[in-house]
Amino acid sequence: MDSHELSEEMKALFVPADNDHYGIFERGADPVLAEIARRQGFDALPQKATDTVAVYREAAKTRFGLLSRGVALPEQAAAFKSGEYWPGKGDSGSGTYFMCGEENRATAIDLYGEGPGTGIIAALPDTANIADWMEIHDLRQEYMDSLPQNEDGLLDDRESFSGSVWRNEGTLAAALGYDAITDADHHDYLIVLNRGALIVSP
Repeated sequence: MDSHELSEEMKALFVPADNDHYGIFERGADPVLAEIARRQGFDALPQKATDTVAVYREAAKTRFGLLSRGVALPEQAAAFKSGEYWPGKGDSGSGTYFMCGEENRATAIDLYGEGPGTGIIAALPDTANIADWMEIHDLRQEYMDSLPQNEDGLLDDRESFSGSVWRNEGTLAAALGYDAITDADHHDYLIVLNRGALIVSP
């Protein structure tokens, strides 16, 4: 498909705000991205490297280098590598936020990690399909501008919009088939949408 052409399935996708089928609202996760990921196969498990050194070796070959993030509990890190996929939310769109570069590893893990086992390091091969955030943002804004708005400039049907692939830049990029998007405000970040595209430490 063209990089900016949604499939009919993605155009029709809608996840009601009151649908707690995923049980993830209380986790701060995005149910729309969870459904998109399921349909796109983006909830696949990441490839596990033989050891941490192997991740560094793979990361050194890539455009974004070593990817790092911290989580609150060791169980969350383990779940990301081998459990159910709970894509989160963020200011630049939904997805899993990683800091780029070996020099940012300690910062990324210390920022959210709270002890041993709460860090995730990964590599995203250059074969991954990565979107530029501004390009996705402009596409989304163009669509929003075409929708009916009330006198205050707000969308008339906000509920339908928020349950669709147009919800934010992360959900739209995933629906278009992108594995990750660059971060709008922080160039040191990459927002991963397709967990299965990653190589992670064991």
